[in-house]
This record gives sequence, C-alpha cells and structure tokens, in this order.
Amino acid sequence: MVWMKLTVLCAPMLHACVQILQYARPPSEMTFKNFVRMSNGSSIQKPAKNWSTPNLLSPTEEKRRTCLIILNTSISTLQPERFHNLWTSADLRICADGGANRLHDFDPELELRPDYIKGDLDSLRPSVRELYSSSTCIIHDPSQNSTDLGKCIELVEEIERSEGQTYQIVIHGGLNGRLDQTLHTLHTLLILESGQQGQIVEGYRHQTSRRHLGETWVVDTHSGSMACALEPSYVHRFSIPAEWERDSNLTCGLLPLGVDSALVTTRGLRWDLDNTRTSMTGLLSTSNQVATDTTLVEIETDRAIIWTMELPSARR
Repeated sequence: MVWMKLTVLCAPMLHACVQILQYARPPSEMTFKNFVRMSNGSSIQKPAKNWSTPNLLSPTEEKRRTCLIILNTSISTLQPERFHNLWTSADLRICADGGANRLHDFDPELELRPDYIKGDLDSLRPSVRELYSSSTCIIHDPSQNSTDLGKCIELVEEIERSEGQTYQIVIHGGLNGRLDQTLHTLHTLLILESGQQGQIVEGYRHQTSRRHLGETWVVDTHSGSMACALEPSYVHRFSIPAEWERDSNLTCGLLPLGVDSALVTTRGLRWDLDNTRTSMTGLLSTSNQVATDTTLVEIETDRAIIWTMELPSARR
C-alpha cells in the first residue's frame, strides 16, 4: 500500500518516485529519530522545537508576548472569531499601511484600534487615518527599498530592543491576492527564521535570526491558510489542539522554496516522508493531510522549508 502522496513535477524524476514509494512504510512502523543524517553516515542529535499554533479558536491565557501585524489583505467575516481571537491574544498590534483600511472594514465601529500604523502610507485612506489618529501612533516611512511588512518588522525589533523582551510575531494576511506579494510573505518567513546575524533585509539590518527569539507565523483568514518557516537546527513539533474540528483531515504541505532540494522526514501526516528528497522541480509534498487521529506532527529537514496548513474550525 502506498503511504505517501507526492506530486511528480518532472518526468525524469518518475523512476526515483517509484523507488521511494517502493520503500515507503506506514506511519505506524516508522521510527522518528531526532538526528540529521550526514553524508559519511554519522548523525548529529537535534533539539526539539515545540511550536505554539496561533490562537484561532479561543483567546490564549498564556502570557507569551505576541505581536499581530495586519497586512493589506482581506479579513474574513465568515468566521470572525478567528481574527478576534488573534487580536485578543496579541499584546502589540501593528497595521502595515493599508492594513488599517482592512481593519476598519472589518470593524467599522472602531472597537479594535491598533497601536501603530506604519508604511509609506500610499494605501491608507485619509478617512481611516483621521479615525485612528487620536489613538494610534502613525509612522510615515517613505523608503521604497522596503515593503510595508519589512518596515513593520523593523518596528517590532526596535520595540524589542527598547523593552528588553521579544515577541512572537503573527502576520495576518499575505497568502492571497497577487502572487508576487504572496511569495514576498514566504520569503520574509524564511529570512526571519534562518537569516544570518546582521543580514540586511529590505534595506534594514536585522540584528539576528528570529529562530531563537520567538515564533513567526502567517495566518490568512481569507485564504484559510497558515504557514511558518522550518530551519534545519531542530526537530519541529506541532501539537494539534483538542478543540480543533477533526471530522475531516486538514490539508497541509511542505514547500522547499529558495533551495535546490531538502531531505524531509515527518510523522503524523497521512502520507509521511521518510528522509525523502523534495524540490520545486522534482518530488513535492502538497495536498498532504494531518490525519483526524493525529495529536502531534513532527518534521525534520536539512534545509529551510515552508510548512503550511489549512485553518481549522472550532469543534461544535
């Protein structure tokens, strides 16, 4: 029985695909080991990184400081509690330029007011600016060498240095609309998770990679997806909350963007990977699923990749 679902993007890879499927084993028989396999056959023990999924279904009681950055993309009103819970769980709230328009359209009664609005402000409607001006710090940054998202992340880092503490970052939006903007969102995730110390990103010098500082998630209530970047220093663990609706499997994917290929091992998916080489021109694990009986997903990779999963619904 085949226990993997892999997309063949390149005909010459078909033979390799068949070989992998021949040796695939069911998840119950796989042993997940916290090490990276070296070319000489040796191994290196990896620590685990336990991720906290964004609080979509209920506000968190955990005081892990969180910053919510709202991009200029739609906020879904079909399940408004998803965004409300993200908002309530945040300690710091920043709108990236036209993101303030989206917040106002979602909440015209102005019950939700951001702490900051930052960007070149070419998208911010004058009427919205006026409505928020009495309660929100509005920062005009005219630089064209950075996107509004990059400017907001710079603001978060300035606040972190000032307060002497770090924030988990949740970015709302950025996974629907224009393809180039979606790719930029994923590019930002990869840079923040695996960027080198002092690396210049979008005209700003980031002091360090954020992988040791806190998690960075993208949640898009309009497209129904969330994503984060996984880098190779850890075995990444995602607990599946009990309140998530589990009548059907949650679609997920592993995307090796920006690298030639990645060796990936998983546990807890419907089609698990066992040290499988994936690439954008070869085998790609898309439309995979988190099975209904899964309570923990574990992922190990030798290169930085994107993990994406559809948003859950609340258990009724």
